[in-house]
Amino acid sequence: MALTQTDQLLRIKNDYRETHGNGPVSPRKILDWAIDTGRYEINRAKAHARAAEELAAAMRGEVTRDSHGNEIRVNLAFETEQGWLWDQRDTISREHFELNVGASRRMAYGEIRRTGAAARPASFRRHGSDSEASDFSPCSSPCSSPFR
Repeated sequence: MALTQTDQLLRIKNDYRETHGNGPVSPRKILDWAIDTGRYEINRAKAHARAAEELAAAMRGEVTRDSHGNEIRVNLAFETEQGWLWDQRDTISREHFELNVGASRRMAYGEIRRTGAAARPASFRRHGSDSEASDFSPCSSPCSSPFR
């Protein structure tokens, strides 16, 4: 039976400890040793894909503030025939901005469908206990819900 990736990595860790003793060691040092001794080979394609994912996450998280103090994203992603591309908010073309908005709408719709959650106003509160059939109804306190 073939070893899983986790089993292979744990075997490398155990081999390292057998040859170097049982003292504290960083995973990076074990990995460097494993590469040097031919026990581990880095898959460049996987490493490249992971680095690209990390870069995309960093770009997704970069924000600034508008003149009203609202947080806005600096970078915007949009899908093309070439795959997902990114541009900055201050240089993006109208065509690419429209692609970004369309993709954002599709993702939001997909998330609602995936979770089965329908948009409900914050003024709705769940009534009933876990053992009873619960429903959503407007809160009893004065609120600005259009559903009152």
